[in-house]
Amino acid sequence: MVKLIRHDAAPPLGDLRRLGKGDTVWVTDKARERKDWSRIVSAIADAVSNGADVRRLA
Repeated sequence: MVKLIRHDAAPPLGDLRRLGKGDTVWVTDKARERKDWSRIVSAIADAVSNGADVRRLA
């Protein structure tokens, strides 16, 4: 599964937390401007600990 996080849109945190091996999270540069960025980072960390990849989309 592939998920995209942008400054104006992101998947539900629960969806991010359930990602694992074979899944990829794409994060745009401006995504860090989101008010809920710290919660998204926590969800991404859960996904990574489950084996998901995180990539930057410039």
